[in-house]
Amino acid sequence: MSDIVTFILREKEDAILNSEYLKEKNILSKAFPIITTEYYHFNFKRTKFNYLVLTSPKSIKALIKLEKTNKYNLSKEINIFVIGLETSEKLYRIGYKNIFQASGNSDILLKLIIEQTFSNDLGLWIAAKDRSFDLKNMLKVNDRKIEIYEAYKTLPILILNQSIKNDLVRNESYNFLILSSRNALIAKTLLEHNNLFETVSNKANLIVNSKNVAQKAKQMGWSKIKIIKKNFTKDVLDHIVSITK
Repeated sequence: MSDIVTFILREKEDAILNSEYLKEKNILSKAFPIITTEYYHFNFKRTKFNYLVLTSPKSIKALIKLEKTNKYNLSKEINIFVIGLETSEKLYRIGYKNIFQASGNSDILLKLIIEQTFSNDLGLWIAAKDRSFDLKNMLKVNDRKIEIYEAYKTLPILILNQSIKNDLVRNESYNFLILSSRNALIAKTLLEHNNLFETVSNKANLIVNSKNVAQKAKQMGWSKIKIIKKNFTKDVLDHIVSITK
């Protein structure tokens, strides 16, 4: 087993699951949660929707809760528009069949929805409260209608765990798995609040999954960055296993 610790800097539940996966593969790993997710109830009066939009795997948990209420038109045949392979794959695994996947950006998602729906259709976007683009108005301009279910909000963790802090100071080198530019910024802010960013940025090998995240992380001041170009988190983790042993 390598003596280099791989810290997983993700949402709390994801960080724990990913860290446990690496440990099962005999990789020294530790969950480093930097975000928590808070979910909200759905209280729409409408009970029928012609299609769904999911722009994050986190939306699936909210979708499953909607299914269990049996109040809404959510058959496994409903059209679902998503961004990303991971969201698509998870939906297939729970039985949804008509999934239209946009590869990575909102422009492709918008085009897909316009091509595959009619002006009298009503969609439901299961979204984050802190979302980054205004899909509803983008669709309105193109004569499409969608309601928004603000299902969850991601909140940065503001207190650095003492055990993790000790590891960061004591260890000479470690890996940081960070899969979004937002998480890179949250991690930097948390470390700065503890007067540790300069120290950690010189020690940490930042592992990211895209050139875009790498470029933004570099602009933030992260110095050592490695790109693993994989679409699925599991594939990123498996690559870490292959290069760490």
